[in-house]
Formats: sequence, structure tokens, C-alpha cells
Amino acid sequence: FKGLLKSDFEHIEFIRDPVLSDFLFWAFERGVLGKNTSQVAASIVQAKISGSLVEGDREAQEESAEVAKEMMRRWDCREVPALLFDFGKFQERFREKGLLEIVIGLEEDAGKVRLPKISSVSTGYRTLRGGSRFDFDLVAYGFQDGDFSEENLVIWAVDVNTEKTLKHAAVEHFENRCRLLSLDKGLNPDQLRKWILFDGAADPVIVELSDRYGIYLTHRTQMRFFLNLFGMQELEKGKEEKPPPETRADEKPLEFELVLPIKADTEIVAARVAEEVAAYAAVDKDTVDQIKMAIIEACINAFEHSGSEAGKVRLRYILSPERIELFVQDEGKGFRPSSAGDESKRNRGWGLKLISELVDDVDITTGEQGTTVRMVKNLRHGTGEGSTTPDDEG
Repeated sequence: FKGLLKSDFEHIEFIRDPVLSDFLFWAFERGVLGKNTSQVAASIVQAKISGSLVEGDREAQEESAEVAKEMMRRWDCREVPALLFDFGKFQERFREKGLLEIVIGLEEDAGKVRLPKISSVSTGYRTLRGGSRFDFDLVAYGFQDGDFSEENLVIWAVDVNTEKTLKHAAVEHFENRCRLLSLDKGLNPDQLRKWILFDGAADPVIVELSDRYGIYLTHRTQMRFFLNLFGMQELEKGKEEKPPPETRADEKPLEFELVLPIKADTEIVAARVAEEVAAYAAVDKDTVDQIKMAIIEACINAFEHSGSEAGKVRLRYILSPERIELFVQDEGKGFRPSSAGDESKRNRGWGLKLISELVDDVDITTGEQGTTVRMVKNLRHGTGEGSTTPDDEG
């Protein structure tokens, strides 16, 4: 246990070293679970990003959960438009529609969902055998048609997602927890309702995945109409009128470093990490693809032209509200940028010329200590082709 533990001959505790922690995680995921390197690297970055959420994000999630909890207590066997639980169909029908058109459309739609009478709603789910376990933002116990019998028992598992994009991993994780809950309680399929409330964008693939799992999806836009049905619109309005947190001038950007060996296809790992960082910034698909291609090309340049005896490259990713900066550094002999454009010497990729077309700024520093390629991609926040949300006001 050398390096893992420390002791004063009275207490023993694990060393909380972040590098060691990442290494142990990598060793377990690779050696025990059999995941490939790119999957493990992406998981580590996801964990770091999740842990970096500002306090305001957590408060927003808790407030949204409280609003949903209060609304569920008022359900009382009412019928509501099924479109309020189906983000895909809601978006398809009411895209670019005005407020009045949406209200009329919801009233006229024949699809209805009869809500249960909720007997209790609380944070998480408590197991009987293993002590307390809080797996969901909300878990509600209700009874269909107000009939308090075991046959009519229905459980609603609810997650509140306040991130900029609803991600594949979040949906998969929610579905897996729902399956465990169903097994633990011995529920029939029609006794468990799965519901995700989200604020950000949702890729069509994510919407399709949720539909396949039978997960209800309700966007913030739908939630406004939902709350209006139960006389709670003022509560939601008050929440939304709170000014968004401002980016402080002294706020540190997110930064990640990665050291990779120079060998075939290692650049795919670098691209996977770049994809996770870009996804957190909620950029569109085209921009993500450009960032991935740029980092791949820079890695290939380092692999094929550096002549590094160390046999490794160092990558750095810096995410700020305005841009993503990517650094690829080798410890080779340096090279002249013009010579790197000799396509006949390359087996794949289009080199530095392509990189300059993919990103907004490229800076190359080269010398006897090696070469560093710095790439900057400015973030133009907005709705791209792959990430869509319905217009809030029409």
C-alpha cells in the first residue's frame, strides 16, 4: 500500500491524490471492466466536469425539483395533454408557434394522460436492506384512479437535468437506476413511470433513446404549460425572473491535461476527450466535429514529424465561456511549419493547413525542446442542427 495510505500509528487514511485517483479509476475500468482507453478517458473528463458545477447550478436543480414536487402533490387524478410528457412530438407540432397557438393546440389534442393521486413525494429512494440510498431527484408514490390498493400502486421516478444539453450518459444512467428500482420493488412495467425534466437542448438521438426506454421527457417550455394547469405559473415565473449568474472576471476556466503515448490510433482518445469538453460547452454538432478533426490532425503531426525520443505527447484542453483552447505538445526536435505540408510524406490527414481551416486561430511554437500547437475555437452559442429546443415564446 505504499503511496496509497498514510498513518500516524493511530489512524489510517487513503491519500487523496487526484493523479493517483485517476490512475486507480483507469486501472479498474480497463483491467476489471474491460473498457477501452478512449471510454475511460471520456469517463474521467465527464466526472471532472460534473464535479465542477457552480453552486448556482445545484441551486437551480433543487429549485426545479421543489417546483415539480409541489405540482405532483396537486395532480389528484386529473387528465393532462400527453404532449406535456413527449418532448419530441411537442417540439414537432409546436415549433415556431406562438403562446396562444400552443395553448389551443394542447386543449384540442385528443391524447391525454390520467395522472395518479400522489400519496407521497420525496427526494430519492430509500432501500430497506442497504440503508439510505438517494438515487433520484424525486420519487413519488401514487395510486391510479385514487384507488388505494396494491394493484393500483404506481411509482414515479424523476430526474431533474439543468445542464446545457441532455446527454446520452444521463439518460442511460437514469434508465439503469430505474431498472434497479423496479427489480428491488418487484414492480410490473406499468407500475413504474420514468420522467426526466430538463432545461437545455436535446439531440434527436437522445429523444429517440428516451422514447425507446419509455422515459417521459418534459422540457422547461412544456413545464410552463404544465404548471399553468395547476395554478402554479407564478411560482415558475418568479424562479425564471432571477438574474442568471454572471461570469466573474476572476473565474477560472476548466482545464484538463492528458499525456498519450505515440502509437497508432491514440489520437482517437484525444478526440474523445475533446468531444466531452465541447459537449459540456453545448456547441453544435458541426463545431464538435471540427474540434475533433483539428485535435486528430495535430496529434498526427506530432506523431509523424516530432521524432520524439520520449515517445509521448502532452495535450491540454482549456474551456472558458468564450472559447476552447487546445494544446498539443511534443518533446521532439522541432520542425518548420512549411515542411509539414508535404502531403507525400503523410499516410493520413491534411496537416496544418486543414487545422487552420477548422479552428479560428492556430499558433505554432517550435524549437529544440519540441513543438507546441495551440488551437483556438471561439464558441458561438446558439442552437445548432444537432441540438434543438423549441422556441419559448414563439
